[in-house]
Amino acid sequence: MLGDRLVERILGEVCPVAADNAVEKLLTKPEVMQKFGVCHTTLHNWAKAGVLVPVKVGRKIHYRLGDVQALLERRGGK
Repeated sequence: MLGDRLVERILGEVCPVAADNAVEKLLTKPEVMQKFGVCHTTLHNWAKAGVLVPVKVGRKIHYRLGDVQALLERRGGK
């Protein structure tokens, strides 16, 4: 009984968060560089300043599409 309740609680709390993350499209570094017309150094500086926060997937760097779109809108970009 206790084990069943614990499993149900974990599934109720973890699964919705995992599902939300799975839905969010991630862009690669080259895709983001092309969208903004910037180099690796600029993306690194933006990450340090909190302008565009990267997401590590394994050993690779990606960026959330929603974050990229929001920054494009703020900058009046493409």
